[in-house]
Amino acid sequence: MDLLLQSACKRATRAAKRGDVRAADEIELEYIKANVPLFSPRADDVVPGSCTRLCRGAGPNGESRLEWLLPDGKTVYSDMDASVLPEYEDDACRMLVGLNPARSYELLPA
Repeated sequence: MDLLLQSACKRATRAAKRGDVRAADEIELEYIKANVPLFSPRADDVVPGSCTRLCRGAGPNGESRLEWLLPDGKTVYSDMDASVLPEYEDDACRMLVGLNPARSYELLPA
């Protein structure tokens, strides 16, 4: 675990112990924005985008989600590992094709 992650974890844990869940979420989001790239499993590539929100309990089984804004203005969601959710893969892949049209043949669903 790198020092930045250790520091963020300690700060978030302290905030949560104080009962300040909002502060803990802000610390976690701050770390994600600075250090975690959005990843498309279908394209097997990093997708340019910025994490805009941490959505606690937003998944169908109460999982947390990350909201990302792509440069083309689309919003996509990922799991907490920053992997684009399957229902948003088309938008993420379109973004990658827009950046490099030669890749379009690689991104077609199998």
